[in-house]
Amino acid sequence: MFLIRFLRKKTELWNAIISAYVVNGCADNVSKIYKQMKLLKIPTDTLTVTDVLSSCSSVGSYDFGSLIHTELEKKRPVQSNVALQSALSTVLETR
Repeated sequence: MFLIRFLRKKTELWNAIISAYVVNGCADNVSKIYKQMKLLKIPTDTLTVTDVLSSCSSVGSYDFGSLIHTELEKKRPVQSNVALQSALSTVLETR
């Protein structure tokens, strides 16, 4: 619980955790971390979403990737970020 309190509202720290999971082959845990961020109302940024989408394509979680895509359409312009566009297209094309 201490760790959760420490990480509260620190998007960069949560991004580091998500990136570490992706890089170390534990992409299946990323959706759990992302859901925890949302539950705690921790703001996400482009790096968060890019890593989450990357993990979705790694583990074949296309439904979760589509859910992220729907969230993106509502709040963030995708066309302004090449890495985000690439991660999104990878998830949607492999479906």
